[in-house]
Amino acid sequence: MPVRVSPTDRIHRHIDDLFAQDRPLPEILEEVARLGAQLLMQAALEAEVTEFSAAPGLSCVTPRW
Repeated sequence: MPVRVSPTDRIHRHIDDLFAQDRPLPEILEEVARLGAQLLMQAALEAEVTEFSAAPGLSCVTPRW
């Protein structure tokens, strides 16, 4: 069974990989900016799911990342 990697960790890894590539810096920075926005949205989503799953009566709901 494959190891599950969280979306946040996947985005961080992608950002790290971009800086290791031999591409023009403006291209890398453009993609890093896009991934940064994606990372913010992912963090907000994870916080919302965590808050929702902690609501009374929903203790059986767990995030799957």
